[in-house]
Amino acid sequence: KKVETSGGDTAKFDTFTDKGSVSDWAKEPMIWATSSEIINGMGDSTLAPQSSSTRAQVAQLLMNFDQKLA
Repeated sequence: KKVETSGGDTAKFDTFTDKGSVSDWAKEPMIWATSSEIINGMGDSTLAPQSSSTRAQVAQLLMNFDQKLA
């Protein structure tokens, strides 16, 4: 889809309590993904960036991408 993933508003990303656990290389894409509402977090104000994703979480991420950017 050639979607530009740099930039984005940090407002939503800044609300997550574990944003400091996001690796430096992933910070800019994570800011983009949260501001685009592709990633909405775990429901408890966390992203859990160092955890594994379940099949359901990946399916939700792909569905969000398709609905918001397709």
